Amino acid sequence: MILVMKRSLEYKIEHDNLFGCIKYKSDYSIYLMPIGWWILNYTANDPNHSNNPSYRNNIYNVTDDKIKGFINAIEDNRVSLGDLESVENVPLELLTLSFFIDFDSKLFINGYYDNVLIEKYMPDSTWIGEMGFPLNYIPNALKSYFTNPTV
Repeated sequence: MILVMKRSLEYKIEHDNLFGCIKYKSDYSIYLMPIGWWILNYTANDPNHSNNPSYRNNIYNVTDDKIKGFINAIEDNRVSLGDLESVENVPLELLTLSFFIDFDSKLFINGYYDNVLIEKYMPDSTWIGEMGFPLNYIPNALKSYFTNPTV
């Protein structure tokens, strides 16, 4: 079972899934997900999207009342530190922390420098979204698992 999880994690890393850290109720968790799952207000990003109930449990805008549902919807994408420690044969440049979401402070940091302005798609006007370095916002104990982006 551990070997299957490790292979799955490496596969996801090598196939365009991106790491991010989410802070919720003072707890920091690492996730590895496709870029679309990191967009907090998907409706603003793509007004013509078709409703798909399996997409984040049908949560297209992660407003305050939907945070818990969103966290539950992405649980399968959560990565333990043990899983990170067991990753092998993955280029270091793929072990970059691309996003930081702080649900406690309503702060979104986009470190994915690929002409995708995800930080513009916030749930509402109480949020701050900006480009930056997600590693600057996480505890030191988590920083050693990731490389610094080359921008």
